[in-house]
Amino acid sequence: MTPDALTSHAPVIVYVDIKSPYAFVAIKPTLALEAAAGVPFDWRPLTLDIPSYLGSAKKSAGKVVESKRSAAQWLAVKYAYKDARRYARRQGYVLKGTEKIWDSSIANIGILWVAATARERLPNYLKEVYPKFWRRELDIEDVQV
Repeated sequence: MTPDALTSHAPVIVYVDIKSPYAFVAIKPTLALEAAAGVPFDWRPLTLDIPSYLGSAKKSAGKVVESKRSAAQWLAVKYAYKDARRYARRQGYVLKGTEKIWDSSIANIGILWVAATARERLPNYLKEVYPKFWRRELDIEDVQV
């Protein structure tokens, strides 16, 4: 059975993707809001298809080696990261740009698994995975991690 995207037992549905810099900077305040409300939110992963709306690019040694992005898409990416970095710094986090467009399915499945098996540990999972990924210390495509 597929859950309805707009219906939940919880008062708030929160859609996140580990590879989203915006989701990263929203985690801390959203967890604080959840704690203040005193009720669990319904955390749902939404694996983004970034190339479909922002094009794709590959980097090596900090330089773009392949790009399927227009000038407008590059500008959107640049300013998105600039905004997200500013919010991350305000929260004491480091947000480094990624070297590629990651497949975040495994890490996002982890959100579902923790929510289903040990819901009280979900904040810990989110607080552990997001910062490490954005500091480039976690390979979210490695199932062994």
